[in-house]
Amino acid sequence: MTTTTWLKGLLAAVITGTSNAFLAAMVSPETFNTTPAGLKKLGWMLLLSGAVGAATYLKQSPVPPSDAPAKLTGP
Repeated sequence: MTTTTWLKGLLAAVITGTSNAFLAAMVSPETFNTTPAGLKKLGWMLLLSGAVGAATYLKQSPVPPSDAPAKLTGP
């Protein structure tokens, strides 16, 4: 897996996670609305849902090793 492929997968996971926040706004418009308090709740939902999506992806596909050769140090 290349780094580019991995980053695309991570971005897709974050987008999928944040879509949950928009679904919450449809299900509960009295809570997630355009008032200052509603926007704050929607923002937190976006942030946390995206973080859960990213964490789930990282659990499945940890950060790939760099393509650069490893440098050994020491005697």
